[in-house]
Amino acid sequence: MRFPALFWRVQRRVVDRARGVVSRWQDIPRPTAEQSGPLLLAGAMFPLDVVADHPLVQPDATSCGSSTLVMLRMLRSPAYAAEVLGATDRDAAFARAALAVRRRTNALRDARGRLQLPWPASLGTRPAAMIRLLESPAGFGDPRLRYHNVVIDPADPDPLYDAIVASVRAGEPVPLYIGDHRWMQHIVLVVRADDDQIGVYDPAIGRGAGFTRDEFRRGELRVAGWRRPWLAILGSPSAKVS
Repeated sequence: MRFPALFWRVQRRVVDRARGVVSRWQDIPRPTAEQSGPLLLAGAMFPLDVVADHPLVQPDATSCGSSTLVMLRMLRSPAYAAEVLGATDRDAAFARAALAVRRRTNALRDARGRLQLPWPASLGTRPAAMIRLLESPAGFGDPRLRYHNVVIDPADPDPLYDAIVASVRAGEPVPLYIGDHRWMQHIVLVVRADDDQIGVYDPAIGRGAGFTRDEFRRGELRVAGWRRPWLAILGSPSAKVS
């Protein structure tokens, strides 16, 4: 029993050290005063109000990323939200939308028709594929932004927590990859944030969940059974998307 415990402690230390090295070489995007995302618009929270009473759950075990993207597009587009939420069978409509998104993100060609690494559906949604969809004209992202995957340093997570808060305050939701000490396992969408607490749409339960800054710091999120924040997708208005 003692050897496995020692092995996992060593593995966690190695992974955390690698994440720290990566984080030191990356820039953290910050919103500008002119940026105004969908969360600031009147009525934008309607899809979140709906799932509080009628949870919209990911249709299978590896569609958390695509379900998160569908929620993000519903927050960005009232017309799209009405199409999904106004369907006779709301659950079926959401499931179809999520599975269609996963086929797009995991295909040989992205939404712009460019070649990308094809990815098995059983492995979920790669951050790079999510970014390609957000930067496409398909309506999931903000065309004024360039999106970046930003690794969270377990030894110093506060800068990323603050960047997530700044993005949400500017109205832009943030996809957040979470998992265990080994790797990313689940994706949620940050839709509420302040200096002390973050609220997310969790597709595993189809409605809201949350955690505190202290839990984020300690890697004790307890969201969908996963504890550690791994990576955030943040938008930067500093570059044009070509």
